[in-house]
Amino acid sequence: MRKVNLTTLETFNEPLPSSLRGLLPESLVDLSWSPPELGLTEFGWWPIIIVDYHNPDLEQITGWTDQANPEDKTVTVTAIIDPLPAETIAQIVADAKTVKSRECDLLAKSKREQLTATIAPGEMASWPIKRAEALAYQSTGQATDAPNLVVEADAREIPLEVLVDKVMAKAAQLSYIEAHLAGINGKHNDAIALLTTAAAVRDYDITTGWPM
Repeated sequence: MRKVNLTTLETFNEPLPSSLRGLLPESLVDLSWSPPELGLTEFGWWPIIIVDYHNPDLEQITGWTDQANPEDKTVTVTAIIDPLPAETIAQIVADAKTVKSRECDLLAKSKREQLTATIAPGEMASWPIKRAEALAYQSTGQATDAPNLVVEADAREIPLEVLVDKVMAKAAQLSYIEAHLAGINGKHNDAIALLTTAAAVRDYDITTGWPM
């Protein structure tokens, strides 16, 4: 609420005196009824209406102005708005980009986790070794270049050549999906980097284009 001089309509940002607390708002708008010794007969406390239309990405509030409205016994408190410094705006945009890029990276991570949800961690860890041995065997034809695959082929009771083909097919599938995920992630991050306003960054949709 604002203290208002009922004659001049001048406003004062003063707290309501303790002696008046608990009174209904309609009793406070005109204190001409109050005891003269309180010195408040020329005043009232009117409700405030705050007007604050500003873009926090581009503007800042540097003060407030009061306008008493005798028609409805309210005080309009309007923000004084000035542009933010260019460096502050740039930092807001940079911070928004950091957050959005992090969201994009986390989404890519969740997609990878979906891909590997049915594959045990130990098996996933072995795939680079299997792929390297399979490539070496395809190049040289020497079983000694694929010792782990030899053990696995013997345990599965299938020819080494068959296992190598299976490994390469699976590796190609995983590599393709990973490349697609990395590509979409990178595409989104590239697009985010080119945006020039914090609002555009926040509104950017990172959910499109994923293979799964």
